[in-house]
Amino acid sequence: MKIIGFRNVLVYDHLDLNDGIVQAIVTKKQYANLEEWMVVWQGELDECGPECHKGNK
Repeated sequence: MKIIGFRNVLVYDHLDLNDGIVQAIVTKKQYANLEEWMVVWQGELDECGPECHKGNK
């Protein structure tokens, strides 16, 4: 699912991507760090509740 999300960004938002940054992330395998941050962010959103999703908090 995570790689599908990244693919969607590449396909639909490719004009806003910096090719050098994407290449560096892939070359240095920094994408492995994304999972850790996603877990943290999801925990924060779950803790905050629906108000966070609406931008009210």
